[in-house]
Amino acid sequence: MVDRFENDKIEAVILVISGIALVAGIVLLLLIGKYNAPSSDDWGYSIQTRAVWEDTHSVINVVKEAVNTSKHFWNNWQGLYSSAFVLALMPNIFSQNAYFITAFITIAILLLGNTVFICTLGKLAGAGKVENCIVANILNYVTLQYMPSAVQGIYWYNGAMNYTFFYGLLMLVISSVFHYVCKPAGIKDIFRLLGLSLSGLIIAGGNHITAFLMLLFFFFFGLAGVLKKELRWFFLLIPFAVTLAGFLINVSSPGTRVRQEYFTNRPGVFGTIKLSIQKILEYMNNWFNFSFILLLIILIPVLFKVVVRFYEKTGFSFEYPLLFVIASVACLCLMLCPPYYAMGNAGAGRVTDVVFYVFVIFCALNEFYILGWLYANGMADPERFIMSFPLKLVSFLLLFFVSFYSLRDDSNFYKAFYDLRTGVAKQYGMETQKRYDMLREENVRDVVLEPYSVKPELLFFDDVKKDVEANNSLAAWYGKDSVKLRED
Repeated sequence: MVDRFENDKIEAVILVISGIALVAGIVLLLLIGKYNAPSSDDWGYSIQTRAVWEDTHSVINVVKEAVNTSKHFWNNWQGLYSSAFVLALMPNIFSQNAYFITAFITIAILLLGNTVFICTLGKLAGAGKVENCIVANILNYVTLQYMPSAVQGIYWYNGAMNYTFFYGLLMLVISSVFHYVCKPAGIKDIFRLLGLSLSGLIIAGGNHITAFLMLLFFFFFGLAGVLKKELRWFFLLIPFAVTLAGFLINVSSPGTRVRQEYFTNRPGVFGTIKLSIQKILEYMNNWFNFSFILLLIILIPVLFKVVVRFYEKTGFSFEYPLLFVIASVACLCLMLCPPYYAMGNAGAGRVTDVVFYVFVIFCALNEFYILGWLYANGMADPERFIMSFPLKLVSFLLLFFVSFYSLRDDSNFYKAFYDLRTGVAKQYGMETQKRYDMLREENVRDVVLEPYSVKPELLFFDDVKKDVEANNSLAAWYGKDSVKLRED
């Protein structure tokens, strides 16, 4: 019934505008990334790899030293064996001015993970290329535009690669699981399960949030296989077991026990659940802003077309929409359980970023499910939701309006534009370069750095402080006895 509307001109216009808005935002974020600079834990994780590169200029030796760095932190600070390996490969170990690459890596993996996931589910539901691209454009736009802490989610290598990078990997693995369960059985299943197991092992050695999500996903698919008596689904308990083993290696490491001694005010199981629910409800209240709601409205005719096609193909009844919504919120709450249980708080901005990424995806999934329930129960007319020219025209006008309205001072694209236009980012970059010059002076053993006169919100994470381990790491990175900040 909906096939004759595949070449809808309004949809094509929405696709183009959403694509232009997304690309323009990405360009702004990458341009300001030119002035990005390392800080805080960046130095500590890459001291040894940098020294190896300076001595040998061998990539193989650097990789070997990254493995040693992972072992060191596993024994002495934290069990994130995959993360520590990645963090030891900070771009600046190869070139002083290579830190800008961080934004390219994190934005690329974030968009790739989201887009592959959206297109995988869209294809399974019967969506066309245009529909998949519109949904991917809009959800990626929202993700980048309203990410709670872009400095920790995109620009600070240590934070972004520990969280955003592993979130992107998680979405790629989840997409692979859908491919596995939907493709015909065969000898290739052995290699698919091996790949999923290896991927799960890698993600289990990253941050606890994405590792926990990976465990839940494998477990529920495997459990569904038991209940449905689907042998191929049941076999997903193999990568679940491997991921669980990796997660236990992570959380039971000697380093994790050392780090846990710093967190004495932990709420326990029931306190963790209560605090997680409260925090998620607070987040959701903040994240449902005006422009985000408008963007979800724009998706209605696109998603409804897919709903009709999916219903006609499968006869799926979309029962219990309220339960689906509650399950989605519960999953978000579960994401905050690891930090609350381990540290007694919801974690830093980089943790919030990952929760936000999943929140955006869940909003689209819930919108799709509710539209499906309305259609399956005869409460939504395709003539109104799919074929109505006025509705699509309104969607087009809303998108045009949101593209401008969302560029306000609390949006990431505007922050990047403002700091580039006013020269704040350039000034920050110049002052960073002066610091590099001082740190490279061979005859100076105790370096005193000038404070930054500007601190761009997207780029500045932390600075030199008194009696902080990161200061010692910075000094060691450049072969100095000490590094401190000039006091007024």
